[in-house]
Amino acid sequence: MAEQEYFKSALSDFTYEAASGGAIRHLADLGYTVKQISGQLSFPTPFARVQKTVWQRLLDTGVLLMEEPGSGQGLNRGKAGYTMERDKYGRTSFRLVASKEGGTKAGGEKDNVICWKERRFGDSGNVAVSGQKQQFIGRKDRGDRTDSRQKRTLSTSGKAGVTDGERGRRLAVYLADKCRENGGEAYISCRFGELCSRDRAAYEKMLAVLNERQQEYVSGLPWAGAVCYHRLDQRMQEIAVRLYNAGMLQETCYFMQTEERVALF
Repeated sequence: MAEQEYFKSALSDFTYEAASGGAIRHLADLGYTVKQISGQLSFPTPFARVQKTVWQRLLDTGVLLMEEPGSGQGLNRGKAGYTMERDKYGRTSFRLVASKEGGTKAGGEKDNVICWKERRFGDSGNVAVSGQKQQFIGRKDRGDRTDSRQKRTLSTSGKAGVTDGERGRRLAVYLADKCRENGGEAYISCRFGELCSRDRAAYEKMLAVLNERQQEYVSGLPWAGAVCYHRLDQRMQEIAVRLYNAGMLQETCYFMQTEERVALF
């Protein structure tokens, strides 16, 4: 009975892979949302299975990380290989394992562990923190020209603030510049899954800030109820700017080449 179930499962997986698996991964690589991919498939495939395949593809290609970038986990997947094992009767077997390249350095230090330079991005500009010293890098410090239409205004709470358009433009320019500087090697933390499991109403409110295509992308992924880290591509930059404009973004960006960890608030 167990063998029959195993055979049915293996046959189902084979059929799914031949009919849909490759197409799903290809469309995911092109940036399609789960909903878009489901609509493109000629073979009927459950939505949940499409979600699972897309999620795994994003993990396999490094678009998504489950561990914080620079922690020594998740970025260096290494190559697959076979290892020989013997049981207590002396019989040998081979098992496929993923071996990490590099391993551990002398002194026990892990590969890919980054000692981050901490930064903060806020309404007053970027704040670089180094020990006791704080370096403020605002618009005036950089010599940026400030349009008369981009003056400080009073927020509804009565505190000094800036217009939503100005906030978004400043963040959009900053993220684009940093991603170019880092050759696209940048990530942003994503708390969608954590928020959805903790406060569904707040999650729905956050989604409402995004446009239809952005909502489709975010809601189509099974965020696993935990903080994840998504590559800071063009789409995620635009999502971050939308949420920042609405005062709903409290995430952290990781710029790998310049080794900067920037808190957005």
